[in-house]
Amino acid sequence: MAKKRKRCILIGYSICLIVVVILKFHGSFSEFCFQIQTNISYFRHYHEFLINLIPFRTIQMYILDFPDVIALKNLLGNIVPWIPFGVLFRWNFPETKCICIMIGFAVFALLGELLQLVTFTGSFDIDDCILNLLGCLVGLCLWKIIKESIDKI
Repeated sequence: MAKKRKRCILIGYSICLIVVVILKFHGSFSEFCFQIQTNISYFRHYHEFLINLIPFRTIQMYILDFPDVIALKNLLGNIVPWIPFGVLFRWNFPETKCICIMIGFAVFALLGELLQLVTFTGSFDIDDCILNLLGCLVGLCLWKIIKESIDKI
């Protein structure tokens, strides 16, 4: 039963991550639809901003603009929500090799960026994937610290 409960928590958090962070849905379906319509008209005129495949281009821009609020929001917004995902994943799959988990995270992050692109809720930015992976890695490390602390008790 505990295993099933852990999986439900992981699935629930994954769904929240997709809905709130990736699709940027914050409770109002009409606002969500309006935002998509606004983004579609914006992307028609500025389609070159839809995809960034050059690693660290956006991250470098954020670091140069630091401590700008938007830069800070984007950096933390692409790292912090993914930390619990790393903790929950390791909690559910403690025996899985770290490299396999990171590959799974990379696929999930890439699919999230693609979802943003096709739903017009954002753009595809490889730097977001890098920052998401960093958040997951922090979560994996945090789980190790938590696990060692629990084992000592």
